[in-house]
Amino acid sequence: MLVRIGRVNIDSFLLSDYRNVGFAYRFVRPPVEFYGSLPVSLDGIDVSRDLRFDNSRWRLKAFAGRSVSGGLAVDGRVGANPVFGVTVSRESDGLTVRLGFARTGFSSNAPELRPLIDGLDAMTAVPVPEVAAQARELAASLDNKGDHTIYQSLGLNYEVRDWQWTLELTKVSGHPTSRFVAGYAGVGRRFGSVTLSGGVSRIRTPGLPVATPDWASALTPVLDPAAAQQAQILASSAAYARNASGANQQPLSLGLRWDPDPQMSLKVQWDHVRIDANGGRLWSNATLDSGHANVMSVALDFIF
Repeated sequence: MLVRIGRVNIDSFLLSDYRNVGFAYRFVRPPVEFYGSLPVSLDGIDVSRDLRFDNSRWRLKAFAGRSVSGGLAVDGRVGANPVFGVTVSRESDGLTVRLGFARTGFSSNAPELRPLIDGLDAMTAVPVPEVAAQARELAASLDNKGDHTIYQSLGLNYEVRDWQWTLELTKVSGHPTSRFVAGYAGVGRRFGSVTLSGGVSRIRTPGLPVATPDWASALTPVLDPAAAQQAQILASSAAYARNASGANQQPLSLGLRWDPDPQMSLKVQWDHVRIDANGGRLWSNATLDSGHANVMSVALDFIF
């Protein structure tokens, strides 16, 4: 049995141990659709036990501590505390299978959402029941402080001769702004010091789009027109923020890795990304419109 205390990893995913070590994997970066929203590290404790049966190696691990969210563009990095979970992995004949479960609590909101949530909380006091109910619903859908997220994951990696096949899936449930289903599949083929690879990935957020409520019409008979219009701006901003929390995109990736030295790798990768409407959460300065992008990347990784 091994016990570690301090800065450790949330070991629910295949790249958990080395996601920040580019030399360790064949692509330029871990698939953003899968890893971009996941907690990066854990300040706490983990306990693991390795078992061997015939030609297979099993690892059981439990962990607990605190972390931060993965830093998606729309809502930044927020505190995740407490975090706890378990993983089970099996390795045999080149095949690795990993199952993971983790639960994270949210100890803070993204700072840019706080004024919006405060405004919605104030709107719950207006003497129009329909508007007050909609304000409560919108505030609850944006305010994740004190709420939680549950991660369920499956990872498969198979290496045989010069081939490597990888598949990871995760379902995230809990607070509305955190829910999504994501996964990726990839294959690589080595030709001496050169590896050619390709892959697809996908992330989808359920429950969107959210309609913008018409508060101006409902509040004009109760408030003065200027105040009713200010309330409408708040409603539109809240609905926009909720819809902007969606991540819905699907890239196709092709890459090449060349290892001119045992401690150095040069990688070139092309990604064609299709973004659906209300799906630009992974992009800075994104709108709610659909779109596409072509991304060319070159990376030089080395170890010493």
